[in-house]
Amino acid sequence: ITIERATQLEATNYGKRVFLSKRDYYHSGERLELNLNEGDVLKVLMDRAEGDMLFEYQGEIYGALCEPCWHAEYRTKWWIKVVRGSKSGWVLNESPSVELLGRCF
Repeated sequence: ITIERATQLEATNYGKRVFLSKRDYYHSGERLELNLNEGDVLKVLMDRAEGDMLFEYQGEIYGALCEPCWHAEYRTKWWIKVVRGSKSGWVLNESPSVELLGRCF
């Protein structure tokens, strides 16, 4: 999305990364005030509880209550972790042969 007017967000900065683990989500990140200017571009990654969003801004990942992000169009891809004995792997849930039975966090 493109920011239409300057706004300030209380955000958590998780830094430059391509994967945000459960542990890092809850136990890392720096709280700060993020100043966004008109014309800044955010890549909305996914929604979280109660209006919070995860988004990328200037190559870094942030989490915040981001009202401008609420109107973004995005597509979340669900990955499923498969564990069998001592081996595990990830499957993208796009195959009709994958049946999602529940979520575990």
